Amino acid sequence: MRESFKLEKSPYQVGLFLLVFVLLGLAFLNRFVQDDAFISFRYADHLASGLGLVWNEGERIEGYTNFLWTLIMVIPIKLGIDVVAFSYAAGLLLFLVTLHFTYHAAVQVFESKAVGLLTIILLGTNYTFSMYATGGLETQLQASLFSMILYVLFMGIKRRKWGIIPLLEISVLASLAAMTRLDSAVFLIFIGPLTLFFLLRDSTSGKQKALNFAALALPFLLLVGGWFLWKLSYYGNILPNTFYAKVGSVALEKNGIRFLGMFFISYWLLPFPLLALAFAKRIFTNVYTAILSVTVLLWLGYIVKVGGDFMEFRFLVPILPFAFMLLAWLIVKCVKWRWLQALLALVVVAGSYSHAVNFDTASYRKNIETRTTLAAHLTNENENWDEIGRVLGDAFNYNRDVTIAVTAAGATPYYAKLRTIDMLGLNDAWIARHGDHHSNKPGHYRITTFGYLKEQKVNLVIGHPWMEQSNVTPGLITVKSLYRYRVWNKEMLPPDAKMVRIPIDASWNLYALYLTNSREVDRVISEQGWNTYPIE
Repeated sequence: MRESFKLEKSPYQVGLFLLVFVLLGLAFLNRFVQDDAFISFRYADHLASGLGLVWNEGERIEGYTNFLWTLIMVIPIKLGIDVVAFSYAAGLLLFLVTLHFTYHAAVQVFESKAVGLLTIILLGTNYTFSMYATGGLETQLQASLFSMILYVLFMGIKRRKWGIIPLLEISVLASLAAMTRLDSAVFLIFIGPLTLFFLLRDSTSGKQKALNFAALALPFLLLVGGWFLWKLSYYGNILPNTFYAKVGSVALEKNGIRFLGMFFISYWLLPFPLLALAFAKRIFTNVYTAILSVTVLLWLGYIVKVGGDFMEFRFLVPILPFAFMLLAWLIVKCVKWRWLQALLALVVVAGSYSHAVNFDTASYRKNIETRTTLAAHLTNENENWDEIGRVLGDAFNYNRDVTIAVTAAGATPYYAKLRTIDMLGLNDAWIARHGDHHSNKPGHYRITTFGYLKEQKVNLVIGHPWMEQSNVTPGLITVKSLYRYRVWNKEMLPPDAKMVRIPIDASWNLYALYLTNSREVDRVISEQGWNTYPIE
């Protein structure tokens, strides 16, 4: 990989540097952090505090899907650096890494600076790819590892010679990708055998092939195999708990097709599958474009199978470098007329701009939270999920004997540092397997039963936070108001259950269901002057 970092002093290189700088600036302007990122931050915080890689102290549940990213987030917490700011910096750096290796892979194998340049223009201006340079999750880490693996693979194919070093690089990078997200297996299950195929075709001695095979296989087996053994001993399972929470009995494929359809419509990309079909023969007679096409199709099939996602096209990010490299090759190498090449490139960039401007209000957007809505959970004064956590943590002095229950299981539990029941089951084994059907929204298929909340002796049930302005006088609170707490009739409630109004700031109050009595909660209600209300 070292040759990709060789610099040439030329006007082109200066222009390329300026372009990348502009794309980095665009990604910085699109920066945000989403509530789900704080799930990983909570696990990292507990590990840094000596509690282990757990959601609640003493409860071993793997509610994260990004082992390597979670470990990286331990660094700022240990050093006393703001974890959100650190995640921004790490994500933007990985964004540059992805652009770097994607560009060099395109230039080297297609022997065209035009293809490389167009690739990073289309990729870097894509709103989804740009916004997920940040977000607080592992998205850009996975994308950068994929791009590095592709670069090393393409260089080996081009040279028609395989040595121990590039095979070790592929093996280690593949291990890191698997430990970043297990769904990297969709990519690796194709890339691994493909690398082995080219390795066996190499005109070297049998002994050298055996050494090369060991370089490819052993690091992956040791790293990933060791990780799996640790997961079995620590959590009792290889698959994360989120797998059971997110896979329901609903028609996932239909959700996945709708998810992809929204992406192609919103980004004006519908003509480009037709362009690929028109040049299918050229695509599949070129080893590099064939690899890109198969990888993209496999990933799209995976997205359909799992039903897409509720976040704005995050699942597509790791494969976008491949898709735009293929698209740039089609435009530059297959389309003859310069005016049409320019028009097609302009359509892609304009489609990204249109998506950024219009997707928030698009009539076809269903069950998809945009960057605006994802960020608003933490920035809007009428949501303010992070401040809810800070207020609760400060009020109870981070006493883990107090238990809260939330559906927004990110910033609130992270800042509160209280024992928390994740009502959607991502961090709860029982809910993930036995919870009620909640919705067809991806990742939100199951939810707790009210009986389980009572069994877990939850003190304050928050659910999806109910916020009201301080100048609003609360009316009669009835059972009909308690749907977010999984309460359907008054007989479900203990006789002394009540609502608590908790001031979050000067303008907004949070309403929580006080379910299981606690001396600590009673003390805080009294000392803080929180109002309580009967339930009619």
